[in-house]
Amino acid sequence: YDITALFKTFMFSMYDFEGKNIFMSPSIKYNVYQNMDLSCGTYFSQEIDDKNKTSDFAPFTKYPFFYGFLSLYF
Repeated sequence: YDITALFKTFMFSMYDFEGKNIFMSPSIKYNVYQNMDLSCGTYFSQEIDDKNKTSDFAPFTKYPFFYGFLSLYF
């Protein structure tokens, strides 16, 4: 979703039907210069129903992953 011409947000999600878990990855991106982007976001998951089954996204339930990077285009 474009908030402004320079600032954008993104959301990616997946559902694990066997492990009853949802994985989400929100992120933001800011265009610093014409050829440079600054991005940051997180990976995390949420248990939905059955805690007896192991989900593929189980590590992100206890330990969310945060990231940031700078992209330079030339």
